[in-house]
Amino acid sequence: MYVVVGFHKIKAERLDTYLENVKKHSRNSAGEAGCVRYEVLQDAEDPTVFCLIEVFQDEPAFLAHRASDHYKWWMELSADWRDQSPLHRNVMDFIAQDS
Repeated sequence: MYVVVGFHKIKAERLDTYLENVKKHSRNSAGEAGCVRYEVLQDAEDPTVFCLIEVFQDEPAFLAHRASDHYKWWMELSADWRDQSPLHRNVMDFIAQDS
């Protein structure tokens, strides 16, 4: 498995538009052949902070995701919505996993 966990902050004035469109992006991503799971979480205390949990079969599947038309559409569409605070992102390895 290839797992990416990333946090980002959305400008408050773009929050409604982000919420409307990130669901579409999530559905498109989850429908990819190599995507095992694609989750979007919103911070309970700061609604402008989001966590994306992206689980792919392997790194080539993740790279295919990044090369997809819908990913490129999403990144272009949402680029100006993001607060440019430092992005926190990690690629994680499973050490224990439910079967």
